[in-house]
Amino acid sequence: MLRLFRLSLLVMLLAANGSPRALAAPLGQSSSDYVTAPCASFADFTGPATATEGVDYECGWLTVPEEYANPNGPTLRLAVVIVKSTDPNPAPDPLVMLQGGPGGSSIDVFTTVLFPVTGRSPLRRNRDLVIFDQRGTLNSEPALMCGEITDLTIDTIEQRLSLEEGERLALAAYRECRERLQAEGVNLAAFDSVENANDIEALRVALGYEQINLYGVSYGTLLALHAMRQNPAGLRAVVLDSVAPPDINFAAEVPRSMQRAFDEFFGACAAEAECNRTYPDLANVFYQLVEKLNAEPARIRIADNDTGDRYTAVLDGDTLVNLLFQFLYSSEALPGLPKMIYELRDTGDSVLLRVFWPFIAFDRTFAGGMYNTTFCAEDADFTAADLPLAAVRPEIARVTDSSADYIAELCADWAVPALPNSIDDPVVSDIPALIINGRFDPITPPAFGEAAARTLSNSFVVTLPTAGHGGALSGDCPADVMYAFLDNPRSQPDTSCVTAKPNVEFYTPRTMVMTPVAWAVLQSLNGAPEEVDWRALGLIALAVVCALFLLTPLLVYPISFLIRAMSKGDRPAQPVRARLGRWAARAVVMLAGVLSVTFIFGAVAVIIASSLRPDFIVLFGLPPEAMPLFALPPILIGLAVVMVICAALSWRDAGWGVPGRLYFAALTMAAIVYLIALAPLGWLWVFA
Repeated sequence: MLRLFRLSLLVMLLAANGSPRALAAPLGQSSSDYVTAPCASFADFTGPATATEGVDYECGWLTVPEEYANPNGPTLRLAVVIVKSTDPNPAPDPLVMLQGGPGGSSIDVFTTVLFPVTGRSPLRRNRDLVIFDQRGTLNSEPALMCGEITDLTIDTIEQRLSLEEGERLALAAYRECRERLQAEGVNLAAFDSVENANDIEALRVALGYEQINLYGVSYGTLLALHAMRQNPAGLRAVVLDSVAPPDINFAAEVPRSMQRAFDEFFGACAAEAECNRTYPDLANVFYQLVEKLNAEPARIRIADNDTGDRYTAVLDGDTLVNLLFQFLYSSEALPGLPKMIYELRDTGDSVLLRVFWPFIAFDRTFAGGMYNTTFCAEDADFTAADLPLAAVRPEIARVTDSSADYIAELCADWAVPALPNSIDDPVVSDIPALIINGRFDPITPPAFGEAAARTLSNSFVVTLPTAGHGGALSGDCPADVMYAFLDNPRSQPDTSCVTAKPNVEFYTPRTMVMTPVAWAVLQSLNGAPEEVDWRALGLIALAVVCALFLLTPLLVYPISFLIRAMSKGDRPAQPVRARLGRWAARAVVMLAGVLSVTFIFGAVAVIIASSLRPDFIVLFGLPPEAMPLFALPPILIGLAVVMVICAALSWRDAGWGVPGRLYFAALTMAAIVYLIALAPLGWLWVFA
């Protein structure tokens, strides 16, 4: 999935001081240079486990001027990864991919997407992909990382801070970060969108491409639009995914964008009969939960995925509003959000929250310093009066209005020169552009994409009805649309697959197998000591032992039959009815053994397979394809009842013999214990 952006960095709400400066000179001949290098030379990239360096991808460094107006001055190094197409004869024009933020690592995000754990990415089908960490981001040099913010998070995540106190501490941490970067010789003024866009042209020239295609997501779309304005000749086609047009200040629109996304999400659940039945009145449930948590916060146990350290984080209502905003970025998380809200209301906890929150709280790949320099130079030109707070609910106004003084002080501290007002002019271009919007996008709503399209004369607009932010990378369908456009950028791409699935399939008992221990089982199998659910693991182990014992008749009964057949001596004749009854009982117990083993090992296998899916369904249960498997426990209940009856009747039938009776009784007890073990796991009956 795409790494979520930090809300504290997105909600920037006041103008900064600073005098405008001239735009950098147009890019001409420069000292830019590209050299291949081992990927191990990057700060934080070990390469995907499913690919081979030198075969599937290669790495290198691009040297660019710190400021293009001074081409002979100091330089920067940008980390580059070239991902090879699976087509042996790829198109001559690669797709250059631009991550958002600003400050997100393109290499960290896109290599994960392009080399999934299972299957093959549809994005590598017929052209190479060029990924580079933009200036100031994770693997490039210098990287404007602000570890001070992560340290602050670790120090305070178990404390309940007011919004004002949190902002005061964040300002101090960013001030410390800025002072450290300046002491290291970083020229903060060099890290803006104009210089960043010129790096794209430098990359094209250095790699020897006549033309390139661009894919940008979020801030990457703003960067792509600047590139279309500054260096259009080298661009063949552009894909803008979740558009941030220069003439709309996304930060000033955060309250309205957040309210729109929340309303769209709650409305989608209310309009879908099964979601509305399972999670009725979802909007009111959520806002009441916000009020309750602001009055009495919950404590959520979360783990830092990088260090393994665990924290009992404070979850108040304001934090929940921010987290829902973040979660709506993810198209894959959307189906589980109604269940998350109800879990929080009913139990004070949610597995989705415990899994996702750490990715936001402890994100060490995001360059906060890069964000601040870029934002303060370009998008801080508005005041608190510009915020549309009257149009939003008080719960949203509270978390967005409180940062007005914060952004003014932050940008005053950062003290980077502001870009001229012309940077905010709409981009006018005839370069073919595909604009992709997400219906539930909480930060760049579809209206932003439609606004950008008005001055792009060869543009096509597609709104994905089940997507959040960055929807173009959320599945095969948007990838097909994107590549149909890239293959023929002046023709409307086929979007029939988009309209084929018009609504989100929310997780309900009718759309999935509701087995809440699936995630606990998976974590236990992963072997993380802090995550092991010993109760669930013990119950599964007990069920496995019982199932294996129930399989022993497949060996014992044939052997005993052979022994009896080979033994000498006459035996008294047995009534046919009695013999048939005994064989029927044995057939029942052998069937129970086969089904019990099939189910318990099948359930574990399905859990492991579900963990490899991109939709996070394993956090709540299992996919609907597992329904036939979960039909086995009710059948086993019926077989166990028959076994109990047969065990009782065996003591009236002399043909069984004492050892046979005791063995059958033990098998019956194993079947009962097996079912008892499944009951606390919620696996006896999962049907709505």
